[in-house]
Amino acid sequence: FLGVISLVYVIYLLSQFAYFFSAFTGELPDGSEISVAQYARRGFFEMAAVAVINLGIIGVTVVFAKRNEGEISRMIKAFDLFFCGFTVVLVATSISKILLYIAEMGLTHKRIYVLVADLILVVVFAMITVRLFKKNFPYMKVILAFACSVITLMSLVGTDSLIANYNVEMYLRGNLKTVDTYQLENMGLSALKPLHKLALNEKESDKILNYSAKQAVANVFYYNVVHYGTPEEYMEKGVIDRGFTNFNDYLALKYAKENFGPLSDIHLNYGWWYG
Repeated sequence: FLGVISLVYVIYLLSQFAYFFSAFTGELPDGSEISVAQYARRGFFEMAAVAVINLGIIGVTVVFAKRNEGEISRMIKAFDLFFCGFTVVLVATSISKILLYIAEMGLTHKRIYVLVADLILVVVFAMITVRLFKKNFPYMKVILAFACSVITLMSLVGTDSLIANYNVEMYLRGNLKTVDTYQLENMGLSALKPLHKLALNEKESDKILNYSAKQAVANVFYYNVVHYGTPEEYMEKGVIDRGFTNFNDYLALKYAKENFGPLSDIHLNYGWWYG
């Protein structure tokens, strides 16, 4: 039974070789009519489905396989090792597809979450592989500790700043066609520094985007830094000590204090309430 499933996997992978692995070259499969977004999404959900199936197969074989002195046979272990390796290969293709998507369209929260899920799955199957050959290995503790650490780190640091900085930097380098300043504005404090950097870009070809970036800076500055008030009032009191929920907010408030004058000028010239 396990041999038949393994054979089906190998045939399927080889028959769809270009579809699975073309993202490693930074391109869509030749002759493909799907978009980069469809390619990445389909790749992730296909991988997730296979990962769930393989986890089930490995679980069943470990629980119900006959044992000799407490150990399952080497043949069963070999098949389970194949399923772990096959899943990791599919996870790698999923990562390559989402990276191609990010290179083409930029970062978003969902794309970061997909990368994190892929990374956790790699650790899951790596730990299961170790557990197959080391009976007392605490694989579940390692998996849970890793997953909790990653999620906690994302919560403390925040992903907004990473998204904003990456998208703006890639746009300024010419790797992205545009940047959604409205999306960055909705991120609030975390996007203040990259928005300001975008607002300082005075290229003639970027004139419209530069203007929208300045309006976004004005809004973030007004609503998240100085907390309303007239220009005279906030120029006297400066940046409000409003506290912060993550490390990115702390860095953004520090940046606002260091660049209060230039940010105030943008606010006065491009804020819709003064325009």
